[in-house]
Amino acid sequence: MKLFLLSCLLCCAVALPPRYPEGRIVNGEDSNQSQWPWQASLNYNGSTGTFSHICGGSLIAPNWVLTAAHCVEFDSNRQNFRIVLGEHVLSSDDATEQTVDIEKIILHSQYDGSANGIPNDIALIKLAKPADTSNTGIGVVQLPTDTNRDFTSSDTCYISGWGKTSADSGLADVLQHVQINVMSNLLCNINWLLQSILSTHICVGGGSESACNGDSGGPLVCVKSNEYILAGVTSWGSSNCENMPNVYTRVSEYRGWIDENMAE
Repeated sequence: MKLFLLSCLLCCAVALPPRYPEGRIVNGEDSNQSQWPWQASLNYNGSTGTFSHICGGSLIAPNWVLTAAHCVEFDSNRQNFRIVLGEHVLSSDDATEQTVDIEKIILHSQYDGSANGIPNDIALIKLAKPADTSNTGIGVVQLPTDTNRDFTSSDTCYISGWGKTSADSGLADVLQHVQINVMSNLLCNINWLLQSILSTHICVGGGSESACNGDSGGPLVCVKSNEYILAGVTSWGSSNCENMPNVYTRVSEYRGWIDENMAE
């Protein structure tokens, strides 16, 4: 089974391996505007001089977005990236949109995109100015705490993004989402015999509903006590985007790292 990272680069100025194709949620549905107010679009300025969506992200504080390290590790120039919040339809300027420059990008120091299991695939993006969360289309998602850090198949969970609807399609124009089940790491490891499923991973799916190329960095949220909690960051999956679990970075395992870097 071919492995790929679930990011997307369009018209980039740098030469990249084929693990960075375009993408969207498979067998999902159109989201309503402002349904997932923490959903961010990470834009990259390629060789054409035009910013385009490449990855997702989650607004975890007014001036901080959480995403995948592989979405940003290929270019150290933060000015080539920007964040769009309140995005719904990529091809139009939604009334809720806010486009924000980036002050700082922090990759996890132990991220290794070439290692088995792609460990520590997580990054923080500090915005140049805080998002206006008084806008109903933009809001912060809650991070897991000691009391709500465990997620199982009995939880109601969702993934969202503008990635592929199939392995050979292009970007979704309208933000997609799908309800999806959490899989135990033990069962996930059985499915991914040649890849390492670590304690810092959380797996979902395994059927026809899936994240796909272009959804990287985006959120996996689960309902706990009637509140959405950010359980995972989209990391990697199979090349056909079906019938294999998606592997996410488990956010609860990085609370200390997140809190420390945001405090600094």
